[in-house]
Amino acid sequence: MRPLLPARARPGTVLLVLAALLAGSLAGAPPAGAAEGPSGPGDPVVHTFEEAPVGAAPPGCAPTEGASAAVVSDVRGQDSARSLRVRDTSTTGRTDLACPGPTRLGARLGFAMRPEALPNGFLFSVLGRFEGGGAARPVFHFQAAPDGSLRWQDGTGWQALAPAGTVAPGRWDRITVEVPRDRGAAYLYVGDAYAGRAAPAGGKVAALTGHQFSGAGTAPTGDDVFVDDVSFGPASQDTTATRDFDAEMPGQPPSGCTAPANAAPAVVSDVRGEASPRALRILDTSAAQGVETTCPAPAAPSGTLAFSVRPEALPNGFTFGLLGHRAGGGAPSPGFHFLAGPGGTLSWYDGSAWRQLTPAGTLPTGRWTGVEVAVAADRSGAEVRVGGASVGRAGPVAGAALQDLSGYRFGSAGSAPTGDDVSVDRVAFGPATAARGHESDPVGSVPPGCAAPAGATAATVSDARGKDSARSLRVRDASATGRTELDCLHAPRRATELAFWAYPESLPNGFTFSLLGHTAGVSGAPAPVFHLSVTPQGALRWYDGLGWTQLAAPGTVPTGQWSELAVRVPEDTARAQLLVGGRVVGEAGSWGMREADDLTGYRFGGSGTAPTGDDVFLDGIRFGPPSAQVPAPAGPFAVGPTVTVDQVEQGNLQMPNSAARLPGGETLAVYPRHGDAVDAVGTELVATPDDGRSWRKQPARNPFPDEQSSYVTQLAGGDLLAVNYLTFMVPGSNNTRATVRTARSSDGGATWRRGNGTMTAPGPMKPIPSGKGLGGFVLINRVLENPDGSLYQSAYGYYTGDAKYRQVLLVSTDGGVDWSVRSTVAVDPGLSGEASYEGFDEGSVVRLADGSLLTLMRTGNYRPLYQARSTDDGRTWSAPQVLRAGPDGGQPVTGIRPELTLMGDGRLVLLIGRPGMSMLLSEDGSGTSWSAPQAVDYRNSGNGTSVAIGPDRLLLIGDRGADWTPGADSHRRIWSRLVTVR
Repeated sequence: MRPLLPARARPGTVLLVLAALLAGSLAGAPPAGAAEGPSGPGDPVVHTFEEAPVGAAPPGCAPTEGASAAVVSDVRGQDSARSLRVRDTSTTGRTDLACPGPTRLGARLGFAMRPEALPNGFLFSVLGRFEGGGAARPVFHFQAAPDGSLRWQDGTGWQALAPAGTVAPGRWDRITVEVPRDRGAAYLYVGDAYAGRAAPAGGKVAALTGHQFSGAGTAPTGDDVFVDDVSFGPASQDTTATRDFDAEMPGQPPSGCTAPANAAPAVVSDVRGEASPRALRILDTSAAQGVETTCPAPAAPSGTLAFSVRPEALPNGFTFGLLGHRAGGGAPSPGFHFLAGPGGTLSWYDGSAWRQLTPAGTLPTGRWTGVEVAVAADRSGAEVRVGGASVGRAGPVAGAALQDLSGYRFGSAGSAPTGDDVSVDRVAFGPATAARGHESDPVGSVPPGCAAPAGATAATVSDARGKDSARSLRVRDASATGRTELDCLHAPRRATELAFWAYPESLPNGFTFSLLGHTAGVSGAPAPVFHLSVTPQGALRWYDGLGWTQLAAPGTVPTGQWSELAVRVPEDTARAQLLVGGRVVGEAGSWGMREADDLTGYRFGGSGTAPTGDDVFLDGIRFGPPSAQVPAPAGPFAVGPTVTVDQVEQGNLQMPNSAARLPGGETLAVYPRHGDAVDAVGTELVATPDDGRSWRKQPARNPFPDEQSSYVTQLAGGDLLAVNYLTFMVPGSNNTRATVRTARSSDGGATWRRGNGTMTAPGPMKPIPSGKGLGGFVLINRVLENPDGSLYQSAYGYYTGDAKYRQVLLVSTDGGVDWSVRSTVAVDPGLSGEASYEGFDEGSVVRLADGSLLTLMRTGNYRPLYQARSTDDGRTWSAPQVLRAGPDGGQPVTGIRPELTLMGDGRLVLLIGRPGMSMLLSEDGSGTSWSAPQAVDYRNSGNGTSVAIGPDRLLLIGDRGADWTPGADSHRRIWSRLVTVR
């Protein structure tokens, strides 16, 4: 992919980039009337006006109706004698010029401008059509205002982009408007600095048809602007398309692909696809001929072939390769040729023999595996990756020099015996992303296209060391008050990979690396969308806007040696996969609650200001399309899409706290419609009759519409029990009793019997918080119903003298009206001296199959969860222990708001929050071993709830940010997801 920013910008250059989000396959059909192909025909047409007659409109251009034409002038040119002059000499008419071009799905308009006078301003536009039809008109519309600022038109008014003085009279400035295929957003760069973005001037753009220049008004006269070196052509964007065959006809060869004369064609099949119904199938059913398909592509000096493959049977094997032309001409032939052998080995062909790259089992049968072959511009070799990890390097067939790369081929490895059966999906072939070295950059310089963010010192090129060369980028913290950082911007995209080599020399603070971009509804400069760091101990972690979460253990990125790191983001930008040395070490979510619109570059920096001493070398930096497919999240939970439960444009809907499954199959859920304050009130109750496919509000069934929060539980006898979150101290009780508000329903919530019971503690409680008349404990999570009919309720708070939270268990023997403290589950004010330590709180309790009780507890934001067990019905508890998970049981689990659910099939599910929302599974239902946390929603505030709706199914209910979450949209939403335990 070609970088968007020029390597050498002219002084005073303005770079305006109008870029749409790169979502969806580039192989899709264009809108009606649009040209076929990536962005329309050919190279850009460049007008320098030297051959155009003075005083005439340039060929192919004309004024719009009622306007006077801008004409060619010999008064001045940028680097020549002539230019286009947009000169306003009338107080009643306007001067403009529209230049139609080939219809494109993406386009790049570039020009130089020099204002002589701007009493009204100067307009420049990309022309096109909005969806729904109509004539060509400005679809992306900009103004250079009289003060030299730049603005954009949203269809209702002008919006600021760049400040006064961005363009100035008497100076040439270069402006580039780039519109990739999605045609959805605008990006403004001033020099090498990004200043903002714009949207279309009303509606969704169907296609692009040309460009237009004009004066900004009629009175007063005097606008006078020279325009030169105008080009309008294809967008300079990565055009690598992922082909998933879903639009192809089963039983037919893929469009644009053919079979060699001596082979049967591979065809599209609907037997299986990786993440969709169809794939390309290489099925060998003949002992006389093999099966092959050849797919040509435009010749290019370099290229990457990436695909997913699933062998079902391999008696002979499966071949794939890159095609190219050789010296002397002729048709393209295999330039790099590979074999997946019967045992799952991977080999390459040197022209006379197969050379094995990997051992047996590398490409196993019955499973999808990602494969990538990347060939650099010298075409001397190919780097091969399997599942994201480099497995070696292959040479070209017969060692002959290839002139180019011009396509790819898949096929069976032989004709006898028959039976090879291989599915191939998500095929991508496009330009290779070159690694960025710094050999040609002067020592001490800032790399071209990069700059320090405001307030930071730039990282610079160093010759102290390089990975396989003499120079690299050095991020060196030499200040106790400032930071060292570097932003490098590229063309906006969605599916992205940042890969680099890092050599930490010293890390007293650590170092950070981020993918920059924009999030939905937020304008301005690119900001970190995915933000990660290496700690002083060499651990890896990620930041969600509130705190850090560890991904990989200390020592993963050691000091004093080179480590290869990569961050891969799929097309939906919902998560980032982190790799070290080609091995996946974890996943990260984005910074904040908003969805990522695009990714536009990367940032490297130190991790702090004091102490000084962070010193890291970076080399071989690549930013572009993912080098391998980002697989769906692995884990025991299949997570469905979100369904909107409720939403508001302004106000609060957040932190769903309980849900109940009724005997008839209806599910109820409760959530606050207020901010996160103890004295804020108001709740909503909603219901779904169809397992979360649709929801409706049920205000008449809400037992506590005007309370802070409540928890609803379906009891075994059919009744619903609702318990208020807050308790209220009973005056004159020496703070040993507090009022508990409850409600009970025998008709599914149609009517409720409300009551004020009493919670009794063995000693004085400390109000939580003080000064509000509240009791010493708050009640949280569902009620646990015991075999004898008594009820247990989790609660946390303080006795007098407690400095940190105490987790307790309450018991009721009268159906949930009155409660008493049965036991303290956990209390330890000295467990940690860190400010984030809260004590033990937000406990969830469940009865296991052996009759014992298990409680999971929070201890603070981004702190470990703890567990405790009771074998005497909750009277006493084991000492709390850190919850650990993963294959070896060694991964500490951090989070908040744990919620335990014992499924009908005997398995135990744990839901936790922050960052986002994750789930863990205890397969045997004992809670002694857990699967690694599987993220099920990264953009949740951290608070949510779930309820079992079948032996292996749950409804998960969450939010899209609370009133305290960073970057949350004012549009608040409650959502649900169907989760199946595999």
